[in-house]
Amino acid sequence: MLVDLCGDYPQVKVLDLLLSQPWQEFTKTDLARSGNVSRSTIYQVVDNLESHDILIPTRKIANTQLYRLNQNSPPVKILMQLVTDLVEGNSLAIKEDEQDPKNPKNDKQTLNQDYHELNGDKLKSSEKQTKELQNESKSGKEITESYQTLLF
Repeated sequence: MLVDLCGDYPQVKVLDLLLSQPWQEFTKTDLARSGNVSRSTIYQVVDNLESHDILIPTRKIANTQLYRLNQNSPPVKILMQLVTDLVEGNSLAIKEDEQDPKNPKNDKQTLNQDYHELNGDKLKSSEKQTKELQNESKSGKEITESYQTLLF
């Protein structure tokens, strides 16, 4: 889910895996293989996630360290809520679409109208967001930058 939203970056791939299986323990090799990430990159990603208290070491088997998502960490709670909201939002949108009797699936005129309305709303929303961002306080920018640093 996060990869679709944030991009195909190694840290995002690892976070996506961890958030999808929050109780599962992983080795660095598991994380590297699952995310199709090189071993050298996974060491950097794991170090970064550990330093932000997102990933915690759990136990060792022989010389192999296992890691798990730190569900008590505030950034993890925020990310878990984001993923939950995205999943629930997608499910709700699909259910509403299926139940709407006024939304004929093959009516080209209705689909055309919906497309133009949606794009018009996106344009208005984009202009509004640009104005809001220009008026954003310095502390808001710092928070945004810290979350971007955390994800990438």
